[in-house]
Amino acid sequence: FAYPTLYELAARLQGSGDWYGTNRAIPIRETGSERPLFVSHDAVGIVFYGQILRPHLDAEIPIYALPGPLNDTEELGSMDDLVTRLVRMITEVQPEGPYRVAGWSAGGVFAYAVAERLVTTGRAVEFLGLLDSASPDTLPDRSLPRAGPFDVLDLLARDSGMTPATPEA
Repeated sequence: FAYPTLYELAARLQGSGDWYGTNRAIPIRETGSERPLFVSHDAVGIVFYGQILRPHLDAEIPIYALPGPLNDTEELGSMDDLVTRLVRMITEVQPEGPYRVAGWSAGGVFAYAVAERLVTTGRAVEFLGLLDSASPDTLPDRSLPRAGPFDVLDLLARDSGMTPATPEA
């Protein structure tokens, strides 16, 4: 993501290659005066959609992709392990909240779990974006409190200047 043209990518591939297979947040856009948005990987570990979102998001919002686990170097046995890893990547970039997290498809479920972990450990989350994601209610054995659908609508409506949220809106 940091090398968007073929020329830049080819030049980088001739270098050390330490950006590939990382266990750290990948900067898609490092600059901006706003708090960053962290985009979780999908089910297979891919974060390409963060680059697709980039031109559609305010230029003042830094964007970081949270890559999937490295199959050859990491053993992650549970969702808890995965969430711990993603939270670590986020807090390495942004030690204090409030946080902004998003995810597409299964990445939305991971983003939800990350936001849930941040909130239950006393950290603020100001934005949670779920793009074409399964409902977190369908996940088994969920005992932590969740926001209801109208709570989420109210937050989105307030963020866009509309209030209160209604089913029609």
